[in-house]
Amino acid sequence: MSFIVQDVFNVEQVDPEGKKFDKVARLICKSLDEDMDLVLDINEDLYKVRKGEHLKVALAKTIQDGDTNLMDDFDYVMFGRVFKFVPEKDVEKMSVLISFGGLIMKLSASPKPLKKIEPDSSIYLLMKRQEE
Repeated sequence: MSFIVQDVFNVEQVDPEGKKFDKVARLICKSLDEDMDLVLDINEDLYKVRKGEHLKVALAKTIQDGDTNLMDDFDYVMFGRVFKFVPEKDVEKMSVLISFGGLIMKLSASPKPLKKIEPDSSIYLLMKRQEE
């Protein structure tokens, strides 16, 4: 597969600071397998997510994997650009910030899983609900 990062995340909170924009939900998630934290803005008119759901989230440089279109296996896809890497204070984590046309994603993890993400590169986010 062409995934740079892939994991299943538990949605711990939805809009924890209240609603900032119509049609946008901010998800606060924690990975089930790796020590990763995810803050993700999504268009809730297109994809409604509830607290407690598990989401499979993948990042890829391309949506084509040979003859296969990766979007066929996911419910929600966004295209964006990596715009910033930030070291986290007091922990050995790094955060990458990606903009999907104004919807922002912040993925925090140890530097190892983030090493394949290149600064100022284009990237796809693919997401679907994961059965528990």
